[in-house]
Amino acid sequence: MCRQVADRGEGPVDHRILHRLDVRSAGGLAALRARLADRDAVLDGPAVVSHEDHTPGQGQYADRTYYERYIMGTRGISAEQARSEVDAFAAAREANSDVRDEALLFLGGLARAGAVRLLGHDPASGEEIADLADRGGAVAEFPTTVDAAVAARERGMPVVMGAPNALRGSSHSGNASARELVARGLVTALASDYLPAGLLAAAFLLAADDVTTLPAAVRMVTAGAAEAVGLPDRGALTPGSRADLVLAEAGRPWPVVRTVLRAERP
Repeated sequence: MCRQVADRGEGPVDHRILHRLDVRSAGGLAALRARLADRDAVLDGPAVVSHEDHTPGQGQYADRTYYERYIMGTRGISAEQARSEVDAFAAAREANSDVRDEALLFLGGLARAGAVRLLGHDPASGEEIADLADRGGAVAEFPTTVDAAVAARERGMPVVMGAPNALRGSSHSGNASARELVARGLVTALASDYLPAGLLAAAFLLAADDVTTLPAAVRMVTAGAAEAVGLPDRGALTPGSRADLVLAEAGRPWPVVRTVLRAERP
């Protein structure tokens, strides 16, 4: 997959490389090392790297029954088969703990050297936020608890939550509600996650439901998102910034995009 992305060449979006690394994947770590080895040839600044561990029993699936129900529905397997598969998943995590340690050590060195902008995915506690900060992490991505979000903001870290979570009003795996965190003033950016259309819809819905104001909600999907990935030249209507504009109007039930202007080109 990494080779296919590299061979694709220039595309319609001039984003930075985003590698999402499962910290226990030896293959993923090798691919990331190779890709970053020639980063100067393809990047004009730090790469964005988000590390995660989706093993059920911690992180996003702290309650493993959410994951078991998920694979029962998507794969058509029994509850017993799902439990057995999750047991094997957890055992594999323990068996690959050395890969995890190697990956975090590698990423920490790059982050502290300014070579990557490091995002920590699914931090669950203040302790995990402290660990992320110690390894040079810059952003808390999808904190699973209020405590983790508070700890991140106390350290000045941007906090990213998912737009689908905000639209639903709750996490699909029993974790912190994006709406609650937005209402507490803890969220600085919204990510599309698996639903790109959810960004604009979430901004309008958060404002319509008086969770926050419309300007504040829009900022989370524009300037807040740009800040999270380290792109200071966009996301705000300021002199010298990229003239990327979306003209939209409130719709029922969803907002409607009328015009898109990208870097002053219609």
